[in-house]
Amino acid sequence: MGNVRFWRSVSTLFLLGLFGHLSAQNGDYTMGARSSSLGGATVSIADEWAVFNNVAGLGDQRATSALISYQNKYGIASFNTFGAALIKPLSFGVSALSAYKFGDDLFSEQKLAFSFADQIGIVSLGTAINYIQYKIADVGSRGLFSIDFGGIVSFGDLFHFGAFISNINQAMVSNFENENLPTIMRAGFSYYPLERIVFNVEIRKDLDFDEQFRTGIEYNFFKKFYARTGFSTQPFHSSFGLGFRPNKVLVDYAFSSNSNLGDVHEISVIYAIGLQ
Repeated sequence: MGNVRFWRSVSTLFLLGLFGHLSAQNGDYTMGARSSSLGGATVSIADEWAVFNNVAGLGDQRATSALISYQNKYGIASFNTFGAALIKPLSFGVSALSAYKFGDDLFSEQKLAFSFADQIGIVSLGTAINYIQYKIADVGSRGLFSIDFGGIVSFGDLFHFGAFISNINQAMVSNFENENLPTIMRAGFSYYPLERIVFNVEIRKDLDFDEQFRTGIEYNFFKKFYARTGFSTQPFHSSFGLGFRPNKVLVDYAFSSNSNLGDVHEISVIYAIGLQ
């Protein structure tokens, strides 16, 4: 009886998240204020936040880095989200350990992931093994494993194409009505028309829902300063943000607005510990 109660609770909360965009971003664990300010269109970007957004983007990282991000959703403490990671280049490839948390003491979702990526010529490939745990107050907790895979192809400095699929093993959240963790496919490109400008376009498709369009533009307007803006559909989100990179530290801020739910603020920090 307790087992049925737990899975029914998980399914109910998960469906609320799917329709209200409140729980773990519908199985999409993208993080980083840079990503948020670009409307989430970062599947083709190779940066430190690729550990959350498309693990293949870690393939050309050369610095051991620590990163952390905090997201305040709609001014409601229960929906706050945290992400942190440690990235370590190896003699062969790049490894990373990351953690993600959404929710509060009533309901929370945590994800711990080990990622590995490597670049071979113009292609970077990466995979992540995730352990995801759901906790419900007075009911208990359950965990599951999922696997992600991604790739990025660089056509010189002008054009990059990226693709990513999460939960390729279609891990099951609940035996109650066969509720699966969402399997999400993302594909898009980054175009660099000028040295200081990048334009990103992405299509995101949850197997159970309509596709979502994302786009964003970033301008490195004064040496170490960045300005960004973007939007996404289904539902419509508009966003903007700023970045500042003095030496080994990168600080990003993002603001996005949802006409139905409210505003989201995110701040992220990356610290480059040392080069490989």
